[in-house]
Amino acid sequence: MRGDRRGVGGFLEDIPVLVFVLAGVVTLIGASVWAAGLRSDLVREVELESLADDLLDQALWGLSYGVDGCVSVDRMAQLDLSELSGRVPDGTGWLVSVDVIHPWAEQLLVAQGGDQHNVAYVGCGSKLINASYGTDGGAVVKVTAVVWCSW
Repeated sequence: MRGDRRGVGGFLEDIPVLVFVLAGVVTLIGASVWAAGLRSDLVREVELESLADDLLDQALWGLSYGVDGCVSVDRMAQLDLSELSGRVPDGTGWLVSVDVIHPWAEQLLVAQGGDQHNVAYVGCGSKLINASYGTDGGAVVKVTAVVWCSW
């Protein structure tokens, strides 16, 4: 305290400090809420990427390898991938596409299921494999799996 009594004191001196402290607290709370929401979105995307990779592995597992260790393009075109819908949780849409990309471009197979309307988060995965066609050729085939949901 000062030795004299001419100074101004009281509650009004503390208002600027209070405003400064409250602004800091609001900033910290806002940043925490934003970071938690961002982390939640990333977790959902990682879950969907994992589900897409699992779906892709299951689709590749369904391919029958021939004697030469290579998948046949003709056998691939006749695959039924509808059993993959059992691997996807309810409320999640999915699509698996099998396309020849070399030496020609052709879509061999498309299978899809689940929720076809609500898309908020997407995960995908793809792999390239060698495939034989006929007796004298080989082809490069791309297998793609996409999953989505509206959590």
